[in-house]
Amino acid sequence: MKTYRQGTALIRFTALLFACAAVLAAAPALKGVYHAASWAPPDLPNSGIAQGSIFTLTGTGLGPVALVQAQSYPLPTAQGLAGTSIQVTVGGVTETCIMVYTVATQVAAILPSATPVGTGTLTLTYQGATGSIAIQVLAANFGTFTLNEGGTGPGVITDTSYNPITMINAAHPGDNLVLWGTGLGAVTGDETEPPIAVDLGTGVQVLVGDQPATVLYGGRSSSPGLDQINFVVPPGVGVGCKTSIIVLVKGVTGNVTTTSIAPAGQTVCSDTTGSLTAANLQKAVANGLFEYGRSSDRARWRRE
Repeated sequence: MKTYRQGTALIRFTALLFACAAVLAAAPALKGVYHAASWAPPDLPNSGIAQGSIFTLTGTGLGPVALVQAQSYPLPTAQGLAGTSIQVTVGGVTETCIMVYTVATQVAAILPSATPVGTGTLTLTYQGATGSIAIQVLAANFGTFTLNEGGTGPGVITDTSYNPITMINAAHPGDNLVLWGTGLGAVTGDETEPPIAVDLGTGVQVLVGDQPATVLYGGRSSSPGLDQINFVVPPGVGVGCKTSIIVLVKGVTGNVTTTSIAPAGQTVCSDTTGSLTAANLQKAVANGLFEYGRSSDRARWRRE
């Protein structure tokens, strides 16, 4: 015969099992679907997800506690990644998204190029439980990746040797640069494997400052969903540490980012903002610390 203590322990154990089962069965809560590069807020004209582009889902219960990334090709689709899989349905057509990474609060995937344009539904499944969210699919919506990974500020832009353009490694008028992002549009072929480099012929435009740049290439890069735009810095563009970069494709303007442009022969940019000069930036590089602004509201840059 069970004692009272044994009985209460059994009750507690049974309750714990039910609690664990409830947690495991809880549906993922999807809070937002975002362009993986621009992170444009919902309902803006450039917040939609382009065919063939990388997108990010946020929420809770989306995946495992520890981040799991796809490590090899082909990238996972229907079989999912660490228990997470995603399907998209637009206009009665359902496609399985291509997984990039998954963790409890955030998931990244590639929207298949075959997904129809229009409004539809994303359904995420994690360990058998599902959650859904609305999605707007566009033919193209290019976003530039940024150094802060939040869609603002300096863009991920390199020279043709893939050295990042920064305030202490500035570009120059006439240089050939590579801008990195996602969202140029649909491609053909197997999107779970590295793509073939083909200009997509989208008519993509790049404005550096207020000057149109000559675009040399606009298409997939070395990884599925990742795009690159090769362009020439306009000869007449003004120099500065925060020169704007704007990309337009098929009538949609992406996130506005910045890059650094210096006069020919100089590697460090400067602006007419007082402290942000080439001399002070060079001093920052030498000392590892640069402070500017009022003492009560001082900005600080530290070399890592």
